[in-house]
Amino acid sequence: MKKKLLWLVPLTIIGSLLLVACGSDEEETVVAPAAPAPQGKSEPVAGGVATPVVPTAAPAAAPTAKPAPKQDKSAPAAAMYQTGSSIADILAGPAIGDMDTEKFNKDRFGGTLRWVPQGNVPNLDGMLSGTAVGRGVSWHFWESLAQWDGSGALKGDLADVWTISEDSEGAHYSFTLRDGRSWHDGGQPTSEDVKASFARYLGKDGSFGPSIKDRLKGGSVDSAFEIVNDDQFVIHLTEPTGLLLMALGYVGGTQPQIMPKATVDKYMTELAQEFNASGPYKFVEWNQGKDVILDRYDAYVPREETPSYRAGAKLGYFQRLHTIEIPDQETRVAALITGEVDSLDVISGDFYEEAMKHQDKIGIHVGNPGAQPDIGFNTGTPLTGFTDQGRLMRRAIRAAINAEEVMKGYGEKSLWTLCPSLQHCGVAWEEPSKNEELYNQNNPDKAKALLQEAGYAGEPIIILDPTDFPTIHPQAPVLLEQLKAVGINAEIYATDWSGQIGMLSKAEGWHIFTNWNSSNLYHPLVATHYRTTDGTTNTETLGVAGYPYGVGYDTGDKMHQLRKDFAKAKNRAEELEITKQMADLAWSDPRRVHFGQFFQLRLHDKNIRDSEVRGHPVGSPLYLNQWWGDADKKK
Repeated sequence: MKKKLLWLVPLTIIGSLLLVACGSDEEETVVAPAAPAPQGKSEPVAGGVATPVVPTAAPAAAPTAKPAPKQDKSAPAAAMYQTGSSIADILAGPAIGDMDTEKFNKDRFGGTLRWVPQGNVPNLDGMLSGTAVGRGVSWHFWESLAQWDGSGALKGDLADVWTISEDSEGAHYSFTLRDGRSWHDGGQPTSEDVKASFARYLGKDGSFGPSIKDRLKGGSVDSAFEIVNDDQFVIHLTEPTGLLLMALGYVGGTQPQIMPKATVDKYMTELAQEFNASGPYKFVEWNQGKDVILDRYDAYVPREETPSYRAGAKLGYFQRLHTIEIPDQETRVAALITGEVDSLDVISGDFYEEAMKHQDKIGIHVGNPGAQPDIGFNTGTPLTGFTDQGRLMRRAIRAAINAEEVMKGYGEKSLWTLCPSLQHCGVAWEEPSKNEELYNQNNPDKAKALLQEAGYAGEPIIILDPTDFPTIHPQAPVLLEQLKAVGINAEIYATDWSGQIGMLSKAEGWHIFTNWNSSNLYHPLVATHYRTTDGTTNTETLGVAGYPYGVGYDTGDKMHQLRKDFAKAKNRAEELEITKQMADLAWSDPRRVHFGQFFQLRLHDKNIRDSEVRGHPVGSPLYLNQWWGDADKKK
């Protein structure tokens, strides 16, 4: 006798993968906010948000179930789903009237928010590029099928409901899109748009994508994606995996954004230059290197659920979001103090004391778990690549590093910590990714011996330094001196963030790039240290893509297989053991070297209200559900 089990939104399957920042990222305070210490994996964090428990393995599945018929709306609530209604009308209507008025209030609209990103905006296509700066802008207009809330539960976004079932032919994920959705340029997202976007995402994503593609019924999106009608579709896999749903709402790396099919067809493998989306803000203008302008989309129909992290109702209270690039940090802080701008994304800890002097005007937030600064190697060039010499050179550079001296560039000691784990200290995957012996070696003699064994002949080692990125720039000057001290002919190539991003796919002109990682450390299949490639990758232009499959060493082959094993893990113990094996490989043949963990400092005008309703996600800002408490600012 068959049994049926349905998962309806919300679906809590990924608890520990989302570790929320301590309190809110823009918490208002009249005293000095305490700098956070790394949180334990089972202890509550400040602000009353519990640290999620460790994630479960893939959920059990049930017999096949087609999408349920769409639910009829009651007459009073039906107005909420009329495309073209203004948000003010929706909020004044009965559908929202009995909800929390502190979060849904039509009197909170108005005004422009001027905010400064932590680096220059390289692109607005988060599906093909995982840069945090670009996501910080584009999250306001792109939407996904699902999103994570503050507890790590998966909630609907464009998808309203889904079911998971299993039969002799495999696993079936049935989705129904939510009512009231619409494209900014007219029409509404359909199952055809989702199919095209899903194919584009799987073609790029190197984290969850390979595991999902391995399980597609018939081996392709065309055969695995069944369109029932404009509102309903089914994704058929050969076997169940929790990674499909996890990918649909993931917050780091490449994003599973839903684009119009016309956009996908035009920009399948190139960065999109058209931004017709479905979110609460719509794209207006992008002057590259200068600013980005988004306006509130008044026809946007929000979800009814209470806002939490990236899930729930997404309200665009500001009439305009104006992203303004200011390369110099000191100028950014001065602009905030004088009221020329309203909010600063992550800035250097060097400005913590200055911000403290102006708490009458400035709100301060120190985010935990923050980010891990690191360097990555150009593995597409023999000197630092997957050759006998390259492996020894990378180990030598790691041995030369004094991580504490690098971390001092992130401000006073309360704003950073040393961390021997490849994944965040303070998350579920901390313990299996540790290696105290190889972290922060500060061993010049060992470095010199490895250089000699590598036959290093004094070739220049080029360090990329994005000088406009305040939480990356501190690394290069310290690293330069440490490498020179062991006899490496190190040089700095100064660039900006978009310039550095443009160089990473090239196998020439650089050897080390400076960087930090945050949300993409929350899960082993996304963590940058364990990325691998398949046999289709051109190793001459490998850059920092990952461990090469079948090139010189068995490391890539093993990492590739371990990632496949992880997707099949049946319980938590198996996942943790496989994570340890992946981490051991990464430590043995390093593509990256991390220094520690810093707590991200954000500043904002104290007249910005309700930043704690949603909070800024780690790595990128999110200004949804925030509003001006000063009536003059609303004009």
